Parts: sequence; C-alpha cells; structure tokens
Amino acid sequence: MFVFDKEKYKNAVVIPYYRNFDMQPQFYSVHSIDYTQTPFSSFPASSSKNASVYETFYQYFALKYNILITDLN
Repeated sequence: MFVFDKEKYKNAVVIPYYRNFDMQPQFYSVHSIDYTQTPFSSFPASSSKNASVYETFYQYFALKYNILITDLN
C-alpha cells in the first residue's frame, strides 16, 4: 500500500503512474503541497465548464483511473 512521505516530494519531478505511458509522458514539478485539501475536497471545474464532472478528488480517481484512495485524511 502506498504511504505518502512529504519529504520525498519536496522540489521533486513526478510522473503519474496511472497515466497512459504509450503516449508522451507528462512530468510535473512539485513546488508546494496544499495540506488543506483532502480526498473529499471539491474537484475543480475545468476552464471550459462551470462545473466539474467529478464532485471530489476521491470520485475523480475512482471513476477515471479505478484508483481507490485509502488514506482519507
């Protein structure tokens, strides 16, 4: 089971493992971590819509990538 260790992500470059690797990989630079967010925080709306298809981050990962978040804090 994955356990988040904030020290491993400080100023790191990450590649999401759940993304499609047969396409060009996407890299993300971690500059800060928002500790006020939880898996049940509201998922942001896309720039082209007023509302998101997903209500929460938990729902987003469950429905889009079939990933269940176990650490709910």
